Amino acid sequence: MKNIFASALVLVIVFGMNAVSHAAGLAPAKVPEVKRAEYPDRWVHVRNDLASDVRLNHFGRVIARAAESGFNGVMWDAGVRGEGVDFDGWKGDRLARLEKAKAICREKGLEIIPMVWSVGRAHALLNHDPTLAECQPVRGVPYRANDGKAEFEAGNAAVMKDIFGGPVTVNASGKRARSVKIKVKPFRRYRLTAHAVQKGFKSTKGEGVNKVPVRNAFSVSATPLKAGQNLNTRETVVGVSVADGESDLVLEFLSLDFGEEMISVGVNYRSEAGEVTFTDVHVAEVGIRRPIVREGAPFVVRDAATGAIYEPGKDYVVPKSDASPPGPKDRDVAILLPQGSAIRSGASLVVDAYEPSRRRDVQAGACMANPALYAYFEKSAPVIYELFGRPKKWFLSMDEIRAGGMCGACKASGKNLAHLLADCLAHQRDAIRKVCPDATVYAWCDMYDPFVNAKSRKTGYAMCNGDFSFNEFIAPKDIVAVVWGGQESASKSLEYFSSLGIPTLYATFYDVYSADHFRVRGAVPTANKVPGCRGLMYTTWVKNGKYDLLGAFGDFMKVYSNPMPAK
Repeated sequence: MKNIFASALVLVIVFGMNAVSHAAGLAPAKVPEVKRAEYPDRWVHVRNDLASDVRLNHFGRVIARAAESGFNGVMWDAGVRGEGVDFDGWKGDRLARLEKAKAICREKGLEIIPMVWSVGRAHALLNHDPTLAECQPVRGVPYRANDGKAEFEAGNAAVMKDIFGGPVTVNASGKRARSVKIKVKPFRRYRLTAHAVQKGFKSTKGEGVNKVPVRNAFSVSATPLKAGQNLNTRETVVGVSVADGESDLVLEFLSLDFGEEMISVGVNYRSEAGEVTFTDVHVAEVGIRRPIVREGAPFVVRDAATGAIYEPGKDYVVPKSDASPPGPKDRDVAILLPQGSAIRSGASLVVDAYEPSRRRDVQAGACMANPALYAYFEKSAPVIYELFGRPKKWFLSMDEIRAGGMCGACKASGKNLAHLLADCLAHQRDAIRKVCPDATVYAWCDMYDPFVNAKSRKTGYAMCNGDFSFNEFIAPKDIVAVVWGGQESASKSLEYFSSLGIPTLYATFYDVYSADHFRVRGAVPTANKVPGCRGLMYTTWVKNGKYDLLGAFGDFMKVYSNPMPAK
C-alpha cells in the first residue's frame, strides 16, 4: 500500500507540474533518461603460457569471444606455472607466438594487463634465483665425515614404522580421515611414506561448478601441534585417474620448533564416492635436502663434540642453493671436504641450515625482506614492459602468501609481515613506474584485506611466523585493490577499500555453471554499490578456463554498469 500511495503521489505531483507548465506556456517537463556509463575496466582473466600453437589458437578464440561480449582488457597470467610472467621463459617459438597474441589483442581492441611477480607462488622467481626463497631453519642435523665428504648420519635418526599399527581404510561415504600423533625433534626434516590402494573414485563436484573427473582424490598430511592446537597443515595430494590402482605417497616436512605432529590420511572433501586403503605408513628423520644459502640463511658446520665452528670454503664446500620442488627420489645433501680441511675423517658434525618454506609440496614463497628480490623487480620490469607492448596497466600477483617471517633476514628487518608486505608492494609499484611513470597498478588484495587473509590469528597464518593483521592500514593506497570472494564478503571488502579512498576492481565468476548464479547476475549490482569501483573481471580458474558464460556476463555489464565516483 505504501508503494502504491507513493507512486500515486508522484503521478499527481508530475501531472500538477505539467499543468502549471502548460498554464505558463512552457513545454511539459521530461523525466531525464539515465545514461549508464560503462566501467573503464571490463576484463577477462586468461591463464595461457603460449607453450604451443594449440595454446595460441585457444588464446585467440577467447579474445575474440571477449571482444564480442564487450570486454576491453585481458588480465593475462602468462607464466608457465600460472604465477605471472616467467621472466626467463620467452625465447624462440614462444616469443614468436607472443607477438601473434599481442596482434590479436590489438585487432580485437583488448588491452593487455600482464600479471607479474608472484611472491606466494614464486617458482618463476626461484627458477631465476633460488636464493630468493623464503626459508625455514633446520638445526643440529647429525653428519659424519668420511673420505672427503660428510653425509647425514642416518644411524642417529628417528624411524617410526607403521605408525597406524596396520592398514587404514577411509572412504567418501563414511570415515573420511584417520589421524595419529607422533613425537618429532624440533627443526628437523622428516620423510613420510605410505602405500595406497584406491578404488571406486568416479567423480567429484566442485563448489558451484559442473562435475569434473576426480583429481587429488586422497592425501597424507602432517600438521604441527602446539598446546593441543592444530597449526599450519602441510599436505601432499596424489593425482589419480578414475581407474582403480595403487600409489606410493611421499611427503617431506620440517618440524620447525614443534615437538609433535598430527599425521593424517584421508579422502578429498570433494570426492563423492570411492575408498582408499593406506598401508606401511612410515616416518623417518632425514638430512638436509634443499639448502638455501644467503644473507639471513647461513650454512654452518660445527664439531659435535667441541662445538667448534668450521670455516666455509676452507674446511668445507658450501652446497649450492636449491629451491626446486621435492621429488620421491631426493637424497640428502653431501658436504664436500676440500684438501687441507680441519675436519678429520670419522668426526661427528652437526649442521645448521635453511630450507625453502613450502606448503603442500607445490607452493614455495619468496622472502620479502631480501634486497635481491627488489633488484629482481627492477631488472625484470623493463623486459616485461617491452615484451607485452608497453602496457599502461600492470597486475601484481600478490595473493595467498603462505610463507614469511621465518628466515634471519625477515627477523633482522624488525618488521612484521604486514610491514614486509607493504614494503614489497611499494617496491613493485616503484619498479613499474620507473619504466612507465603513468602506469596504473593493480594487485590481489587478500593479504592486506582484514576480511580475508589479514586477520589476526592466535596460531599464525599458514607457514608464516605470525600473521598479516595490522592496526593501521599501511599498504600503498595508489594500488587498485582487486577483490575476490563471494558476494557478501566481497561487498565488505569493496566498501572497506572505498572508505580508505582506494580504487577497486571486483574479480568474480569463478567457473559457475549458470548465468543465473549470483557470481554472474549479482556481480554488477554488487560493484555498483561501491564508490570508486573501476570495473569487473570475469575470473576463471579451471584448466584452460571456462568461457561459455562470457556473453552473459558481458550482457549484465552492458545493462547494469553505472560506476560511481570515489569519495
